[in-house]
Amino acid sequence: MQNEILSFLRNVEEPVSTREIMEYLSRKGYNPDEEELVRIIKQMPQGSVQQEYDASVIDPSPSVVYKAGPNA
Repeated sequence: MQNEILSFLRNVEEPVSTREIMEYLSRKGYNPDEEELVRIIKQMPQGSVQQEYDASVIDPSPSVVYKAGPNA
């Protein structure tokens, strides 16, 4: 599943949310919940996925978005 996540992130221009990653994975036959997805992303080699905060969301805790890192 890590390879599918990296493949998806390499092919998108803008950072994406966990929901968008989950939708992509479901089309590929995977069905992780959000907690499982975040855990998988955190276990990936350092530098393969970058985590950012979405400043466009007005919320006390901004949304986290992901994009391919320099080592992806």
